[in-house]
Amino acid sequence: MKSITSFLKEQFNSRIANVNEGEIKDEKAFREYAKNKLKEIWGDEYDEDKANEMIEGILKDNKELVDNDDWGALIGILNKGVVK
Repeated sequence: MKSITSFLKEQFNSRIANVNEGEIKDEKAFREYAKNKLKEIWGDEYDEDKANEMIEGILKDNKELVDNDDWGALIGILNKGVVK
């Protein structure tokens, strides 16, 4: 049985990962979304260094999308790259 804290944390992270997706308008918001998405997917196996490396790679490899503020495409790349 989950503790209430664990349950609330999961609900909060789930809402951040899902609700804010359409509201991402800058790199800072994308990074926050991506970290929360990776925490949700990886759970106990989440590694902040690996998450940061993955996020940096997405942003670096897709500089044109970043420059054009195409956050939806970047979210798609993130979601495609995350396999559990």
